[in-house]
Amino acid sequence: MKKLLACLGALTITTSSASTILACNPGSTSNKTKKDPVVNPIIDKDRKIIKKFTKWTVDSPLLFNSANYQSLKVEDLKQIITNQLPMDKNYEVVLDNETYQPINVKGTEVNNGSIDVSILHKGMAIADRETKQSVFTVNFLTKEINDAKNFWRDLNEKTPGSVSRLTDFKLNFNGAKMSLKTILGLIPSLVSLGKLPTTIPNSFASEDPNQKQWTEFTNQLTRLPAIGNIMKITFDETFEVASRVKIKISGNVGDIINALAPDLIHFHNFLLSQKSENHNNLILSLMQYLFKKPTDINNDGFTKINSQVKHPITTNLDSIIHNLFQSWQTTTGESSKITEPFKLAAMIKIPIWGWETYQIKWDRGDIDLGNKNINKMGKDLFSQLLNHDLTKDVSLKIDLGSIIPTIPVSIPLTKLVNSLIPELLVQPDFNNDEITNNNLTILSGKSVFEITKDGKNWEAANNIGDILNEAVKDVRLKIENLKLKVTSKNDSTVSFETNDNMTTTVMLDIDLNSILK
Repeated sequence: MKKLLACLGALTITTSSASTILACNPGSTSNKTKKDPVVNPIIDKDRKIIKKFTKWTVDSPLLFNSANYQSLKVEDLKQIITNQLPMDKNYEVVLDNETYQPINVKGTEVNNGSIDVSILHKGMAIADRETKQSVFTVNFLTKEINDAKNFWRDLNEKTPGSVSRLTDFKLNFNGAKMSLKTILGLIPSLVSLGKLPTTIPNSFASEDPNQKQWTEFTNQLTRLPAIGNIMKITFDETFEVASRVKIKISGNVGDIINALAPDLIHFHNFLLSQKSENHNNLILSLMQYLFKKPTDINNDGFTKINSQVKHPITTNLDSIIHNLFQSWQTTTGESSKITEPFKLAAMIKIPIWGWETYQIKWDRGDIDLGNKNINKMGKDLFSQLLNHDLTKDVSLKIDLGSIIPTIPVSIPLTKLVNSLIPELLVQPDFNNDEITNNNLTILSGKSVFEITKDGKNWEAANNIGDILNEAVKDVRLKIENLKLKVTSKNDSTVSFETNDNMTTTVMLDIDLNSILK
């Protein structure tokens, strides 16, 4: 009898989502192996549901997607919560409308929404078996707000004083997204610049050893699937650049590369000389090269070409412009058969007469670029980037003479900066959802170029002349007073503004060795 009473005393009747009976196992008076307790599936499901509710706290709210958090209604929440719970048709979510608190976002302060919830099973409220609690407060927040706020927090904490490298930027290359460093590393395996001749051809005849070597180099490019297809590209486009003014361009990529043979040979020689003098920054070398007075490097014959031009060639940039728009001449005066590698024409609409077309060349066109001070235009463009407000575009006025009005050219720098900012600031430990689900817009920021002559001490470049100084060995970009706006891609009503005093540095670290291997 005592044994029977002990068994009955262990019997528990629980009223929750359903009446459930848990009975003890009388077992045996002997020491036989005990069986596992029987798990009631209804109680097990109730526990899982209640466990879900205990997780949706202020610090860990229920997250869900929404295209507009401000338009959320209680009815929406009922379906959202229902979808999150392991329930069948016998369960029902009941919300207490009077306890509803919407999500509140003011500036950078975010308060979760909340609402009290009960779960009915066949019309009866389920309860926590230990606390007897049957009403649960659900804290909730949209994933859009959560991702944007976390991204904002990471940017504020990790951007100040951060240093990124240009070669870490990822670009689409042949259908895949690869870092610039990886792409540059592929160049030597695809194109060996070492196969370029070191001396500019004296003749376009195939018997000339340097011309033969140049032809072999371009044939090497043509055989490469990607580059070969690019060299075949022919273009013919017309753009309206001002009222009653259009610019027409046309040409073939392969012809342009062949037309720039002396410049490519000379630039390669220049890079080799820079490397021997421990100047390794490719971007800096390119800037210095463009505005440098033409000189022979290891007797490559560069100063002896184009000797019969009407307008003097005073910089390497002049030489490139000349060879782009008309045929170049060897030291013997022989002209390239590619007479117009890059055709450029201005079209002006004249009252009564209609459209008139003017060919633009170095010194053989209706309009000559040789006397328009191309170098000043180039330096003015670079100078605008020094201490520049990155929320404003860069503009350039091109004066082609009395025939054509001054043409204003706007370079969409802000659009470029906004597209590069994520690659510039995002660090490896950032959450991928934060990056992919949000847009970044620059609200303020100033570009400062810094130079070093010893590789240790850096100073701000006050003008383009400071950067072009041959003693400068490296250059980097610093962005000061940076302020950004984080906006959710899925819910444009969600946005946060970062601090406005952030500073970050970009190392322009494209090394000469990456292409000279």
